[in-house]
Amino acid sequence: VYFVTSGTVQLKGEWDEEVCELQTGDMFGELELLYGCPSVATAVGKDDVSLLVISDEDFINGLHAIVDPTKQFPDTPSINYYMTRTVATSLIGPTQAWGAML
Repeated sequence: VYFVTSGTVQLKGEWDEEVCELQTGDMFGELELLYGCPSVATAVGKDDVSLLVISDEDFINGLHAIVDPTKQFPDTPSINYYMTRTVATSLIGPTQAWGAML
C-alpha cells in the first residue's frame, strides 16, 4: 500500500488511459490487498514523487487496530484514521463513508 507524501501520481488503465490523479495524502494499492486481485492500474509519477510504503502485514495490522483501537501504528494515530476513512470510502462510497466517520 502506498501513501503519496509529496508530488502527483497518475494512475493509468489497461490501455494507458488516465484513470485518476493522486496528490499528497492520497493512497493506492489497498484494493489489491483487500480483495486479493491483481493491480488494474499502473502508477506513474508526474513529477518528483515521494511515497510512504506500508507492507501488507503492517496494513492488515492497521486494519486490526481500527477494530481494536488499543492497537495502533507506533506514534501515528492519524494513519489509522486515514486508513479507516480510505478503506470505508473504497468499500461503501464517499458520501456514506464520510457520514459514518463524523
